[in-house]
Amino acid sequence: MPPFTTGPARQQLFAQGRKMRYRNSTVHHRHRKLLFYAFAGVFIIVSAYLIMTLRGWVIDPKGFRIVETGSLFIDYKPTDAALLIDGALSDAASGFMKNGVLVGNLLPKQYVLRIEKPGYEPWEKTLTVRSGEVTAASHVNLWPIEAPETTLLTGNSAFWLTDAGLVVKDSRGTLRAGGRALKGHEVVLSDQNSAYLVTRDGPTFYFTDLDNPESALNLSELFKSLLGRSERPSTTTAALAAADWHPFSRGVLILHTSVGIFSLDTRRIELQTIAPGSAPEAATLIGNTLLSVDKAHTLMSANLLTRTAATATLTISGTVARLDATEDLNTILALTGDGTLYRSDRADGTVELISRNVSDFVLSPEERRLAVAHADGTLELVYLDAYVGDTREAPGTHVPLGLEPRVTKIEKLEWMRGFSTYLIVLGDGRVTAVETDSREPQQSSVLAEDVTGYALESELFVLKKNGNLVSLDIVK
Repeated sequence: MPPFTTGPARQQLFAQGRKMRYRNSTVHHRHRKLLFYAFAGVFIIVSAYLIMTLRGWVIDPKGFRIVETGSLFIDYKPTDAALLIDGALSDAASGFMKNGVLVGNLLPKQYVLRIEKPGYEPWEKTLTVRSGEVTAASHVNLWPIEAPETTLLTGNSAFWLTDAGLVVKDSRGTLRAGGRALKGHEVVLSDQNSAYLVTRDGPTFYFTDLDNPESALNLSELFKSLLGRSERPSTTTAALAAADWHPFSRGVLILHTSVGIFSLDTRRIELQTIAPGSAPEAATLIGNTLLSVDKAHTLMSANLLTRTAATATLTISGTVARLDATEDLNTILALTGDGTLYRSDRADGTVELISRNVSDFVLSPEERRLAVAHADGTLELVYLDAYVGDTREAPGTHVPLGLEPRVTKIEKLEWMRGFSTYLIVLGDGRVTAVETDSREPQQSSVLAEDVTGYALESELFVLKKNGNLVSLDIVK
């Protein structure tokens, strides 16, 4: 055991011990500070990254810069189809969202989207994602390659859907409902939600309740009889030219005649004058207002509810073959006999030429777009007003629509109910669904071939050239 140290030696020993302990504590303190700074740095970096990500900012590896991300929203049917983005299957396509799929935190650039399912034609489009924006493709529908087909009837040349069932024209030209023959050889007016029907045989018109077809009214004779009872000088030349449903009752008809426009109540057997004079060149019913234009281009708007009328001059040239308008009656669309389509603004009285060589046109459900068919079989979309949907379009924009395969003549054109991004087109014996999207390529799918006529409800009813009436299940 070493001797007990005292005096200066002991003090020196204690001093050395204190220095050593100080040196060790200093080293530990430096390590703790370094660790603290390291953890603080990591925390700041991670927090900044999380905040940046939450705010939609990411690092672009190509440009080594921080950019704001964007998103894609896709709503499609069938909902169990696969969604591929740039060839990779998207996890967002698992169907957790009831109405569409939202894919977020995407770098601003172009992406190739493809939606596919066995048995259906695929949909593919290149969409541009922009910083801080959601790029949408709404209401995309995959159409079946071969839709299940059910033959309903055979040996017919035309058909109409009514609330009482199918009305057909057989190979002999006879109209039939439920096997019973109807008066007339041509259907003038029918409604899928009504059992009433208006037919004609040459100049003679008939009104038929399909629940009791034997009691059909001869509208032409009834009209002349009722008109003759009124205080008019001569009715011997009065004749019916066309008919429309009255907006308040299917039992009341609007009759376009050679001596004016009238309403006829088939229950009370009452005739009322809407607009006296010669037959208009064209007329249409918009809500409870009847619009008509005569040879002098006088535009009349008759409110059937208030029984008031107003007139204005439609300053266009040529014979008006067809008339239409928006629901608020501010925009009037007139197609002349030579295929020139005009738009008239009732508020300021201006008239503009929309397009030439037009064979048909139809307003979109929201009334901001116009589908226009041309005599050469081409289609275009015209934006009447500023449009904000999947795309933003300026008023007056014209967009050609892709109808493939091309047709020589479009026979029927309508917007597909429930799918405001599609048109249904009949041309050259084919029924085709055409996507109304200004971004190319536009989807165009042939739904049926060898067709002479069709009607669309929850199913597609098609009359084939061989006389077979079939139904196709195309909407899932």
